[in-house]
Amino acid sequence: MNKLKLTACILAMAALLCGCNKNTDSSQTAGSAGAASSASESGAESASGTSAADESKSDDSKSDSQDESSKDESNAEKSDSKSGDSSGESDDSAGSSESTDSSGTDTAEDRWTAEHPYEIGSEATIAVEPFSVKAGDKKVPVNVKIWNNPGFTSGGIQVYPDPALSPVVGEIEELVGKPKVEIKLGTTMDGFMYSALYGAEDNVVGIGFAGGSKQSLDNGILFTFYVDVPADAKSGTEYEIRCNVDALSGNDRKSAKVTVPVSVITVD
Repeated sequence: MNKLKLTACILAMAALLCGCNKNTDSSQTAGSAGAASSASESGAESASGTSAADESKSDDSKSDSQDESSKDESNAEKSDSKSGDSSGESDDSAGSSESTDSSGTDTAEDRWTAEHPYEIGSEATIAVEPFSVKAGDKKVPVNVKIWNNPGFTSGGIQVYPDPALSPVVGEIEELVGKPKVEIKLGTTMDGFMYSALYGAEDNVVGIGFAGGSKQSLDNGILFTFYVDVPADAKSGTEYEIRCNVDALSGNDRKSAKVTVPVSVITVD
């Protein structure tokens, strides 16, 4: 819930900065709901009329109905058996679809380490490249990069550093009551408008951005934020950094599928 609230805030603020308004389907949804309600009432009246007609049938027709009823029960048993088989197939299909979220972001958690390097393929990828730090380092830059950029004009990204790493934040954003994150946009979002906030509950850096009519097509650094490393961090300690892409939309308003490998910061 905290993540959803933070995401909604940053995307809303980015939209306000750009003067962009998203279309909603609420009126269509309301219309559909009304139609469904009318159809339901009509169905109820029809069912009532049918019931009255059934009561007026003769005893002979009831006997015929009983014979057909027994046939229907036999067919129903066969149908149930087939339904059970298809239900199992549906469950398997649902299980396989859990590897991606509703935004189309690949949630595969590939570890990006020296022993198991992540190889950039042909798919769009957003992540933090692995690097090393020293115990007690302050304001260490963390670059969030994009490879195989599909082209985008707006989006929303959350970055989850290890809880031991403290993002550098600024003043409170009065509109939402959360601190702003110290952010520097990379060349891939030159000229974009953005809003970046920090969610202390989940130690998450959230950023919403939009370029208006400008579309980003370059690979490289999307943005840089900064973290402080614990003074008592031991040599060899590995801190994970995970990214989540809510959306990365182009001029067609469709969200691209993005791979998000897990990266590691290692203490020297």
